[in-house]
Amino acid sequence: IRTLAIIAEGIPEALTRKLIKKADQKGVTIIGPAT
Repeated sequence: IRTLAIIAEGIPEALTRKLIKKADQKGVTIIGPAT
């Protein structure tokens, strides 16, 4: 998986930062949340 779209709203900011950091390490692009 190279691109991940998160469409859920209300995701806590701290969790979003964790997801972005982990995705960066794995070479995955995150679109969202609340796109």
